Amino acid sequence: MWNTNYPVNGIGKLTAIALFAALPYSAGATPIFLGPSAYTSAADSPFQGQNFGYFHLEDFEDGALNTPGVSLGELATTGITTAFSDSVDGDDGLIDGVASGQTRSLFSNFRTSSFTFDFSAAALGGVLPTHAGIVWTDVGRNNGGTPRAVDLVENTIFEAFDHLGNSLGVIGPYSLGDSSISRTTGEDRFFGVINAGGISAIRISMPGKNNWEVDHLQYGYAPVPLPASVVLFLSGLSWLGFGLRSKTAATTSGGKRELVSAIG
Repeated sequence: MWNTNYPVNGIGKLTAIALFAALPYSAGATPIFLGPSAYTSAADSPFQGQNFGYFHLEDFEDGALNTPGVSLGELATTGITTAFSDSVDGDDGLIDGVASGQTRSLFSNFRTSSFTFDFSAAALGGVLPTHAGIVWTDVGRNNGGTPRAVDLVENTIFEAFDHLGNSLGVIGPYSLGDSSISRTTGEDRFFGVINAGGISAIRISMPGKNNWEVDHLQYGYAPVPLPASVVLFLSGLSWLGFGLRSKTAATTSGGKRELVSAIG
């Protein structure tokens, strides 16, 4: 809370103005796009080790998208048969190049060429995530079967949106896939974005494709510190305010109390 017990034309008002001027810094920061990068488990996430106010990772292993504050814009399913379900390698407890057992992924179900994940600030403590990502895991031929060579060329793009729903940019297309639909994981790739001003949605797309999978949706909020120059500036204002208060004297003139400032 700001101390406002200064003269109207004194340092208190200047400090408030300076603070308001500093606040938009993070919102105006340039977004950083990440990937595509190899991914075998959560340990491969570029977000690993970051200090978050909150962080959620959805691995779909319970068959649902139910981490807080996110919804899917398209129709999809986690109900793909485990003969083809291509989850992240480490979800079965062993990193060996193959997804095995009953592990799950999010499948397009021959219905959609994109997955759009929308974030709700209201459900996330009032703040949108500053970090968000998704792992692409597999593609097959439209309506079923092993992909053709053409299905593996420049097939994947990633987009993110700011707190107002405006596009932060698009990366791709990238050529992803390994010609197999037998749960191999060496092809899995992470896509992500960091935006200090908040992320309202991310979208991963395979235009013209309807047989593909993703996994390990992850998102979190990490407060971005003010740059050192702003911290020093505000610190200087604080000391200036202290000096001003120490030099302010109360005098009496015509029976009225006046504040006399040391500033000329």
